[in-house]
Amino acid sequence: MPGPVIHDQGRAWRVVEYLEDCRSWVLVAIDQAAVIQADQFGDPRRRVPATRLVAADAEPQLYQQIQASMAGLEPD
Repeated sequence: MPGPVIHDQGRAWRVVEYLEDCRSWVLVAIDQAAVIQADQFGDPRRRVPATRLVAADAEPQLYQQIQASMAGLEPD
């Protein structure tokens, strides 16, 4: 199930995953053109939406905003 949309830095981002080992949320841009993604050898291969990690220690306010928006989506 896709997560909520978060607006930050003038863009709209969808929350897609939580990485527990590094306490970070993974966000995917939903309102911009795709960026070129390199493969494991550094060669440009395909266009994908921009992604971003929001770590608890690097961006605490945004991290808390995402935590709060995700709290209402957890099943009982």
